[in-house]
Amino acid sequence: MHNKQDNPLKALPHDISELPFHRFLGLSLECFDTENGCIRFEMRDELVGNSHFKILHGGVIATLLDAEGAFVLALDGKWRPETDSPENPPVIKGGTIDLRVDYLTYRATE
Repeated sequence: MHNKQDNPLKALPHDISELPFHRFLGLSLECFDTENGCIRFEMRDELVGNSHFKILHGGVIATLLDAEGAFVLALDGKWRPETDSPENPPVIKGGTIDLRVDYLTYRATE
């Protein structure tokens, strides 16, 4: 078993994928290193926020942005598990205080 205290980034793909809401959305960390990060999910009807245009729900977009913010914190060394044992799984102290997303729409004209 790796020590998350030494390198919390090793556990990040698993930790992100195991959050209940992320699991519901089907998020998985495709790649993540000091230069790149990619979250993947499969589009499905349950994630549509505008049924007329079949547009992804804004909450999914905000969740992806929030997860990316966690990755930035991890790269900066702010992702610090409090424990690391089978009896006491890691607890990441911290959370999003404020998140703002401005959604822009584009409507093509014929």
